Amino acid sequence: MAILIPFRNEEQNLVSLLQDLYDLNFKEECELIFINDHSTDGSVQIIESHPLFSFLSLLELPAEVYGKKKALECGVEFAHSSVFWSIDADVRVNKFQLNHLKFWKQLEFDLLVLPVSMGNGDGPVGKIQMVEWQLLQAWTFLSLEVGFPLLANGANLVFTRNLFIEQEVSRFGNLSGDDMNILHHALTSSSKICYQNLETVSVQIHAVKTWSEFLTQRWRWAGKIRHYPRSAFHVFAILFFVWNFTLLALEGLVFYHWKFIIPLLCLAAVQLAFVWRNQKQVNGKFSACDHLVFSFIYPVMSLFFFITSRFINVKWKGRHVSLNHVSQAGK
Repeated sequence: MAILIPFRNEEQNLVSLLQDLYDLNFKEECELIFINDHSTDGSVQIIESHPLFSFLSLLELPAEVYGKKKALECGVEFAHSSVFWSIDADVRVNKFQLNHLKFWKQLEFDLLVLPVSMGNGDGPVGKIQMVEWQLLQAWTFLSLEVGFPLLANGANLVFTRNLFIEQEVSRFGNLSGDDMNILHHALTSSSKICYQNLETVSVQIHAVKTWSEFLTQRWRWAGKIRHYPRSAFHVFAILFFVWNFTLLALEGLVFYHWKFIIPLLCLAAVQLAFVWRNQKQVNGKFSACDHLVFSFIYPVMSLFFFITSRFINVKWKGRHVSLNHVSQAGK
């Protein structure tokens, strides 16, 4: 197995990630490959100065090649392994248990979906992100349990070489969205999709700290939806829209007649229940009060980002991102 870690300008996160990987003492279990996507900060120097450097491979993307998908492709081509664990450079793996790597080697699968948790953020912007993330993770693993996968997250994903090479041929244009492209191909090719929803296979991400970063990130996410291939993800998008639109409609009808608060609270309670169940599986924190408040805010927020993302191109990690390509400027 090979661990693939594409990175660009992650000097603030690489120290903790490298230490987590070093503490895992995985050296005899797998290859470790970092792929530099034209970082302009001190990311490379941090990797080269860490004690783990002698056990890893550090690859550089050519000048004319850029983006996470190309970084993953570079790592897959370089590695000798047939199975790949892809994680983002801004995650923590301090809760991961090494015995799972051995289990994965024995498990027959083409794609293995794993949990991604979010730590406590600061203030309202951090709390909104954490609650939203828990909701999306609950949707992800509920869909996997019923045998109709709708989502996957590239921050913590395991896939085979064959699946990755096959999806390279059919990929869509976006330089981001590698997770949904792989999931789409796995679904359309009848590949075997498995999942583990345990704290000991999860990675942790951090919430962005400012409202500006939050808006930029959500516009980028919402904008990518329109460019995903027609797949189960669109079923999720429709279900998610119908669910949130129903909540939004009931919120409005409450002002017309107070009795509409009964079905509104019932839907909110259902949402609370399956988020609580998912958080219990990964031993995560859960606040019923936060989720109840968020269930009334989220429908409005989702609609806002979906509509406005059609007119906004954002800058992400020093690159101006349109929804079909990353501009050369700032590369």
